[in-house]
Amino acid sequence: MTGLLVLQLAHVLTGVIWAGGQVVTSVAVLPALLGLPAPRAREVLDALGSRLGPVMGLTGTTAMLLGIVRGAVYGPIRSFDVLLSTPYGQTFGLALVLSVLGAIHGARTEQRLAGLFEGDGYRPDARRRVLVDAVVVVGLMGGIVACMVAMHFGL
Repeated sequence: MTGLLVLQLAHVLTGVIWAGGQVVTSVAVLPALLGLPAPRAREVLDALGSRLGPVMGLTGTTAMLLGIVRGAVYGPIRSFDVLLSTPYGQTFGLALVLSVLGAIHGARTEQRLAGLFEGDGYRPDARRRVLVDAVVVVGLMGGIVACMVAMHFGL
C-alpha cells in the first residue's frame, strides 16, 4: 500500500506542477509579456524558456508515465478490452490522449512563441494567438483534471 501511495502522490504532484505551469504561463505570463516592447518580451521569453522548458518536459512526462503505471499496474487497466469497454478504461484512455496532446502542444511552445513576433515588433494577430493558446491549454488541462476526478469515482 505504501508504494501505491507514493506513486499516487508523485503522479499528482508532477501533474499539478505540469498543468499549473502550463495554465499560468498561457493565461497570465504570455498576455502580460505582450505589454512589453517586443525585443524585451523576446529576452524574457528566452530566459523563461530555458528554465520552464525542462521543468514542464520532465514533470509532464513523469506525470504521464506514473499515470500509466497507476492505471495499468496498480489499477484495473489489464487489457485493451478493459481500456475500450469500461467507463473507467475509456476515461483513462481519454486522459492519456489529452495528456499526449498537451505534451505535443507544450513541445511546440518555442515554435508558437516565435510566431508572435515580426521583425522588431509583434505580429498583428499576436494577441489572438495568445488567447487561442490559452483556450487550448485550459481546455486540455481542464479535461485532464476532469478525467482524474471521474476516475477517482470509478468512471
